[in-house]
Amino acid sequence: MSNPIVFYAITTLALTIPFLAVSAGRLHDTNRSGWWYLMSLHLSYGLRHPDTQRQATDFR
Repeated sequence: MSNPIVFYAITTLALTIPFLAVSAGRLHDTNRSGWWYLMSLHLSYGLRHPDTQRQATDFR
């Protein structure tokens, strides 16, 4: 593998997919849906990037 981007992409997928599966399994152990994890990612993105949070009046 001479291209480091390919190596990075494969490594990221190899680590992310099992992490999401374990996280969803732990949420199911507490009688919650796996969608709660995605909602927490969405909320944490909004907190890290406050410029993406716009008021309804900003779209005029």
